[in-house]
Amino acid sequence: MTTIATHGFLSDEAENSVKAFEAKYSEICSLYRRLGEFAHLAKYEFKGGGRNARQILVALLFGRTLTAYEGTYLLAARGMEHDYQALLRTLLDTMFHAVAADKNHENVRAIIWASEHQKVKVLQAVLAEDNKAQPKGDHSELEKQIEKLRKDVQASGTKPMNMREVMSMAELPSWMYQLAYRSLCLSAHPDANRLQKALKTASDGSVREISWGPQYGGVELELTFAMDCLIFVMQCKSLGMPKSMLLQLQQFSPALERIHERLAREGDASDTKPT
Repeated sequence: MTTIATHGFLSDEAENSVKAFEAKYSEICSLYRRLGEFAHLAKYEFKGGGRNARQILVALLFGRTLTAYEGTYLLAARGMEHDYQALLRTLLDTMFHAVAADKNHENVRAIIWASEHQKVKVLQAVLAEDNKAQPKGDHSELEKQIEKLRKDVQASGTKPMNMREVMSMAELPSWMYQLAYRSLCLSAHPDANRLQKALKTASDGSVREISWGPQYGGVELELTFAMDCLIFVMQCKSLGMPKSMLLQLQQFSPALERIHERLAREGDASDTKPT
């Protein structure tokens, strides 16, 4: 049997750790899987129809939300703490955009043009690098593309947006950005404290091992939060979920409520329950 020490998270040991994880956290794993299965069934019942930009954008973001939701579980079950937290940030990011877009067409327009603002910056960076690599090269086509896009963006009368502004448009509780999103950013970027924890040194200070897991940390809290995010998106009116399925979705609430209360009692989830 291959081990994590020799083959990392592609090893037999990592696969076997999934069974131990699901046994230890059976309550939340069962609920997480059932909600994911329900989301897959529900997507075939959406009545949004893609008749306008808002319905199309929210439907696309729902698909991305569901993929990130499943990926979070796959990584968490293997103890890839840093990675599932980084993906959970992506899930949160997508949820902000989906809920904001669902509010009105003005938000949809702002979100779409914000991506075009970002595209201009990326293309300008590409042009700068091309000029460095080939100072005498012909970059006229790229320059024309950038100029046209820049004019279109300027004519739109819109401005770039950061994640806090998107969250504000979604009218979600402020703690989702101030606490959840900002703390998850530490997982998406190199963090000195996390790097230090991964190092195992000998008595003389030399590096003996670098280990990134398996680690689980506050996995119950984070998986519960992922379920909250998926439910927020599934409740978007633009998806056109039938009333009967919305009622079925509400049946997950009591179980989630019990987990939130238990985690709060254990001191692992202070002030984290959605409002």
